Amino acid sequence: MNFFYKSSLFATCLLISISSFSSDDLQINTIKEIYQLGKKLQQGDTLLQAYYDESLESAFHKLTVENAEDCPHMWYDSMWQSNDNEYNQKPSFTKVGQNLVRVKLAAYGNSSSKSVTYRLSCKSGVCKISDIIDINGSLKNQLVMQCQ
Repeated sequence: MNFFYKSSLFATCLLISISSFSSDDLQINTIKEIYQLGKKLQQGDTLLQAYYDESLESAFHKLTVENAEDCPHMWYDSMWQSNDNEYNQKPSFTKVGQNLVRVKLAAYGNSSSKSVTYRLSCKSGVCKISDIIDINGSLKNQLVMQCQ
């Protein structure tokens, strides 16, 4: 009986760790796939917009040409953290919190290494970007507070 209890407990713990790893893995893999596609298509923010969840998409669509000049995020590519994108760099991906994936971008040219963090919301095996956080803070907050 004691062996059966310990075996059941071990199996339950193993299943919980596997399911949480799979969830984390899905989030990291989603961001990796976006960057692989970005390299291949040589795109950044335009590509990211296809992965926005409803809340980020809604905030972004309220942006107008007139108020875009007040938004630091609008003056550079959030995905590549640059105005002069280097598509051949090899970013690294790290899970840094619940629903957060940090991408570290290598230094190139005169620039130092940079990082950008993506907040993801995942449902039924599909992850969407709910926010992008970089040196200027939260993209969603800027769009809602400063850019409208």
